[in-house]
Amino acid sequence: ILVVGDQQQVDQFLEDIKLHAGSGYDITGAYYRDVEGYRQNCNLEGRCEAKVSTVLEKNDFDLLVYDTKCRNFNSADIESILQLKYKGKAIYDIPTFYQDMIGKAPIEFIDSVWLLFNTQLQRGQRQYYVRAKRLLDIGLSFLLLMILAIPMILIGLLIKMTSKGPVLFMQERLCVQEGEFNCIKFRTMIDAHEPGKVQPAWATSESDRITRVGHFLRKTRLDETPQLWNILRGDMSFVGPRPIRKYFAEEMARNIPFYNLRFMVKPGLSGWAQVNIGYAGTAESQLEKFRYELFYLQNMSFLLDLIIIVKTIQMIIKGEGR
Repeated sequence: ILVVGDQQQVDQFLEDIKLHAGSGYDITGAYYRDVEGYRQNCNLEGRCEAKVSTVLEKNDFDLLVYDTKCRNFNSADIESILQLKYKGKAIYDIPTFYQDMIGKAPIEFIDSVWLLFNTQLQRGQRQYYVRAKRLLDIGLSFLLLMILAIPMILIGLLIKMTSKGPVLFMQERLCVQEGEFNCIKFRTMIDAHEPGKVQPAWATSESDRITRVGHFLRKTRLDETPQLWNILRGDMSFVGPRPIRKYFAEEMARNIPFYNLRFMVKPGLSGWAQVNIGYAGTAESQLEKFRYELFYLQNMSFLLDLIIIVKTIQMIIKGEGR
């Protein structure tokens, strides 16, 4: 890989590449582009060339990765990159390459211009995909509700017999276009409310209010089976970003760039973030979660949905509910 762009972006990209040393990629050279021209990063052992043009002419690399946020590229730079593309050289911008390599969107490498011209975000709006996915949601949720009707009744009785309170827990969440709906789950805590708290609190995987039955339901994700009704109604889909409460959504939107893009599609019973990371109980983990959600928004397909469903089933079988 040859990397060119703004120093901060290039250095951050190199650090991330080091964290994925087994990815099969190696750095041939890295150059900073500023108002005065190109400067080289000579921290790469034995790979310090005099000029970026020398490296380009030698053609001693497999692909070029450039920084889309760099505003110092001039027409000659762009022409050089285009010439490489004409010759059949692989050219990637940093965000696209990063996503393909790691499987999540690098928020720090993305700006509004890149998103504006990113046609991948329109995949989820394609009518054939939307309609076919909705038909699958209806058919599969109806079938599962019929199959799981008796087990769900037994779970309800078990909850009622082992702890005080309602069987079901309903909470307002945001759906597509930030509309609101009541998300239904089996109650897994002693008290379904948040006593003594002025503000809502993030859910955690080790809350001391979780009942014994609740621990089992969460591990197996059986606590979320009532959401099959939400899917049948059209509030949710089987696959998509997990539904979030309005309070937290507003908080995240203030701190995470482009956060509201997650409401382009219906929330899901499971999602790309859920099968890759655990509970997101902090603002930092919510940022990491959104990186995976943004990746999903740009790569939505029946194949990716199938991968998520298979991974979710594997997690349930292993008792790794999240």
